[in-house]
Amino acid sequence: MDLATAGQAEEFIRLSRRPGDEVVLDLTGIPFMDCSGLTMLWRLHQDAGCDGGAVRLAALQREPARVLRLTGAERRLPIHRTLSPTRSPPPPQPRAGFVDGPAGPAGLPPPADW
Repeated sequence: MDLATAGQAEEFIRLSRRPGDEVVLDLTGIPFMDCSGLTMLWRLHQDAGCDGGAVRLAALQREPARVLRLTGAERRLPIHRTLSPTRSPPPPQPRAGFVDGPAGPAGLPPPADW
């Protein structure tokens, strides 16, 4: 997910999502993500939170998971290793990491505006 694809994906999700919807993004086929993809995910997450909805990520590949870990976004975005656990809300987590698995390295602190 990069500058060439993030805008199209965001527009599609915004047009498809209704207020209060919980959207699960299956990232199985996304082997790469740059800051454009990260920004898109963060905007969708913030917008959904404002109207009672949620955006959850599932089945991240290695590189997108690394981007989320290094930026600290994994501590803010609900992430599931597979699609199956996304059917019910995740339990509260006392530490950073994947919702349904062991925590990875803490990564870098998130930007001040997160």
